[in-house]
Amino acid sequence: MKYLLVIPVTQIGKTVPTAMANVWNVDTGAAFKGPLTAMDIDTKNIGKVNLF
Repeated sequence: MKYLLVIPVTQIGKTVPTAMANVWNVDTGAAFKGPLTAMDIDTKNIGKVNLF
């Protein structure tokens, strides 16, 4: 399993961490007024904090 933290999921029309082709994209765009997201990689539980 790989994890991607560079390209916000909003670029692919999503708002939550998304898995495609065995790669998790967990960047939800916090630098661009999106929520800050953390994911437990063992359980896949997701937590969000709105910064703005």
